[in-house]
Amino acid sequence: MTLVGVYVYSRFTDEERVVVIINNGDDQIIDLTDRYAELLGEYTKAKDAVSGVEYGDLSSISIKEKSALVLELK
Repeated sequence: MTLVGVYVYSRFTDEERVVVIINNGDDQIIDLTDRYAELLGEYTKAKDAVSGVEYGDLSSISIKEKSALVLELK
């Protein structure tokens, strides 16, 4: 499935990794973990850097249409 209007990139240091997901499309997206496994690496948890919401399971992350997530991976 092609994800139109979805942009994902990461930045990292030896100690930290941040993944930015932008959904500029018209539909909510659920479970990006398979598609972006390379960016997520061995990390299993994340924290939304904007809202502070903690995700104990990366497979449970969804992103609404016309929104963005900035995730600090743990």
